Amino acid sequence: MSPWRLPWIALGEGEQNWVAGLAEEFRRTLIESGHVVADEFDEHQVLLNERESMRLSEVTVALTNAPTIDCNFVCPHCFEGCDKPQLRMSSATMDAVVHFAHYQITETTQGLSVTWFGGEPLLGLKQIEEMTAKLKDQIVDQRHLQYDLHVMSPRATVLQPSSSA
Repeated sequence: MSPWRLPWIALGEGEQNWVAGLAEEFRRTLIESGHVVADEFDEHQVLLNERESMRLSEVTVALTNAPTIDCNFVCPHCFEGCDKPQLRMSSATMDAVVHFAHYQITETTQGLSVTWFGGEPLLGLKQIEEMTAKLKDQIVDQRHLQYDLHVMSPRATVLQPSSSA
């Protein structure tokens, strides 16, 4: 077995020689940055451990929400297919998420991180704005938490300048 491998790809003897033949500085950079690791290093287990640590962290509560799975594209790779429902997150669901967030936050919690995804989450901008207001009013401001909002938009084609700008 080769002493070097790229993460997730074990290198054969030919590739091992390729790594060994790299300029020393470049090879050292690849090794130090974790792009090339020794066979004994189990990077898959490291990722699993990091994920579990983040999942159990009480410092930041992380929520991932879909205001809609509707999308204005028909991408061939989409898991939702061509006929995406044009449903939006209801106020009752938002209230349930806020209740869930209350339950997840402890005395040691310092932040709340919310990620929005969907088909095209920005088609549910009204829901994002409403839910953000509820979370800030009912949790973030009362508990003085750091608040981070992320939107995973595949195309961001519905972005427009703010009317208040």
